[in-house]
Amino acid sequence: AVLEFRRVLFRSIDHGNGTITDTKTGLMWAARDNGESIHWPKAKKYCEDFFLGGYRDWRLPTTAELAGLYDNNKRYKALGRFPVNLTELIGISDCSTWTSDSRGAESADFDFCNGKQGWWDRNYFVKPVLQYVLQNKLFGHKVVTYNISLVILQFIWKVIAVC
Repeated sequence: AVLEFRRVLFRSIDHGNGTITDTKTGLMWAARDNGESIHWPKAKKYCEDFFLGGYRDWRLPTTAELAGLYDNNKRYKALGRFPVNLTELIGISDCSTWTSDSRGAESADFDFCNGKQGWWDRNYFVKPVLQYVLQNKLFGHKVVTYNISLVILQFIWKVIAVC
């Protein structure tokens, strides 16, 4: 019960370095997309070459990973002025972002306006993603950096555990 309370209380953590962690999925996301419309092969290459927050192993997310961010309880207007359903900490330029899923000449996107996957052969936006296990970073396995938000989060978690 305490663990679930923590996840609800801290669904998204802003690391202050351009990255956001979704505590529900354990995935780290870039806080902003690339800001321009590009075809899927360029989107894949963009993620492979992406460097942010001290990490180089970014990749295009799967449809399921993007669907995990979709939240009917959250809604804000993306930079393209479309209402999207995800945390305001992750800024996207339009309703849809590319996924890593493809079939033949088509590639999939995920639409944060309606929560659905689509198949396209045209320009959409890209969102890089990095997967890692949040607990490993917080509690000592391969600790890369501790910033103030993680230190505060650890303190609050300890207080909640005591209560």
